[in-house]
Amino acid sequence: MDSVKTGSAARSLAISADGSALYVVNYTSDTLVKVRSSDFKILQKIKVCNEPIGVTYERLQKRVWVACYGGSIKVFSDSQ
Repeated sequence: MDSVKTGSAARSLAISADGSALYVVNYTSDTLVKVRSSDFKILQKIKVCNEPIGVTYERLQKRVWVACYGGSIKVFSDSQ
């Protein structure tokens, strides 16, 4: 079994349209992490908001949407 430490309190994940990347939000680390699915290498880690609670991938526009505990939503372009 493979695993990767993405941060503290991984809460939700989404997969890119082509399956090459996973996106994980970490609730207590306040981060969004992009992980290459083939080898679980962390490609990018960014602070997104206070207590992110959900993430989804929009296939048509190739965007990553993050829901934050305080009621905001953040949108990021997937620049693979």
